[in-house]
Amino acid sequence: MRRANCLSKDRPAWLLALAASCLALLASLSRSADEKPNEKNTPPAQQNQISNKSALPKQEYKLPEKIGELFQDRKYDDALKALDEALVAQDAQRDYLLYHRGRALHLLQKYDDAVKVFSEIETQFKTSPWARRARLSRAVSLARKGDFKAAEEIYKSEAKTLLSLERKQEIANIYLEFADSYFAPKDPIANKPNYAKALEFYKQALAIGGLPESVENIELKIARSLQKLDQHDNAIAAYRAFLEKYKLIKPYAKVTEEQKQRNIEARFYLGEVLLAKGDPNEARRTWQDLLAFHEDEKHDLLPQALYNLSATWQLPSPQSSEDLSLGVASLERFLKRYPDHKLAADAHLRIAQSYLHLNRAVDAIK
Repeated sequence: MRRANCLSKDRPAWLLALAASCLALLASLSRSADEKPNEKNTPPAQQNQISNKSALPKQEYKLPEKIGELFQDRKYDDALKALDEALVAQDAQRDYLLYHRGRALHLLQKYDDAVKVFSEIETQFKTSPWARRARLSRAVSLARKGDFKAAEEIYKSEAKTLLSLERKQEIANIYLEFADSYFAPKDPIANKPNYAKALEFYKQALAIGGLPESVENIELKIARSLQKLDQHDNAIAAYRAFLEKYKLIKPYAKVTEEQKQRNIEARFYLGEVLLAKGDPNEARRTWQDLLAFHEDEKHDLLPQALYNLSATWQLPSPQSSEDLSLGVASLERFLKRYPDHKLAADAHLRIAQSYLHLNRAVDAIK
């Protein structure tokens, strides 16, 4: 109780919040090496690889089963003895074992000894993936023994690193790799796309944050996932929010080619969702705006948008002569502008089918 009172009086309350944030973030970003990834939530092609993608070791770290059981049973004195025995082995993973030795000492409330062990890891294994965890653990032990000033300095320093955009991006990339593998598996025959899982991982990546360009890309992928899941209203809202947030205004100023490409994709797929929902007029306006705004750009979706305009007049099954005329005119514009496009043959066929639908066989064979 006395220690708690000392903490609340002598140090600002934000120290506790900062400490908790650092430790919680570190715990969420790096799996303990003796934990196994949840294979149910891991794409088959990437099971057992998450440790290689994270901030933790590229090599495999495994705590001896006996020592792990001693920790679970809270037999920390026995765990210390077992760790000392393991440390003398020729192939011992000293950084990893020393980290657990420090943990055992801390749990035994031998904070001074724990601080020494964690400091030893930082000094002897500066490039080890366990050095950062040791540094934060040292801060916890320092706080426990009442050295709040030293603990605060560590927390402040680590918070800057852990919460930096670059660091967030590193972690977000882990989620993005899983999300992308669900959205577009390398072998779609063996592993069918799982858009629900992709959406889940994209949302987790977005929650972490990262560099602005990556966040923009993630938001677009979330909209795409919603579209693939036939969640039309949510997808429409996501695309419109994206286009509003990342609005492009001509003449362009400091706009990257990637941003232009994403704007094209968002407009194109928004039109697709609107048409799928049964709103051809709004879909048509969306595609027309896309073609007008990006008329000088190069993107595979632009000729598709021009081709798709005919569908907004219900070709190849037009319901009126007016729809037929307008739809055919859009396809003729497509053929004039993209005569060698892969959809050119389909455009000719769609025109003929549309005439036949309204019993205009003579026009169909022209």
